[in-house]
Amino acid sequence: MTFYKCIRTGVDNPDSGLGCYAMTPTDYSKFGGFFDKVIRDYHGDESGSKKHETDWDTDDADYDVKKLGQDELSMRVRVGRNLLGFNLPGKMS
Repeated sequence: MTFYKCIRTGVDNPDSGLGCYAMTPTDYSKFGGFFDKVIRDYHGDESGSKKHETDWDTDDADYDVKKLGQDELSMRVRVGRNLLGFNLPGKMS
């Protein structure tokens, strides 16, 4: 039943771009063969050799939107991370 919960959104919405979500952090290990393949396919990494690199250095960044010809700027940031001991969004209560 737990695996079904992970893929239910794809079953209910076949035109979804992804269609599956881990409900808990342990789902990645329990269903690792499935999620590894999905993640590789999503990122175009058939070999599994790609590695995520994060660069938080913003020292040279210029965030003055007036230089872009804009007076105001609206932005939405989507974050999908988990805290140890809390379920992932699909299983939050």
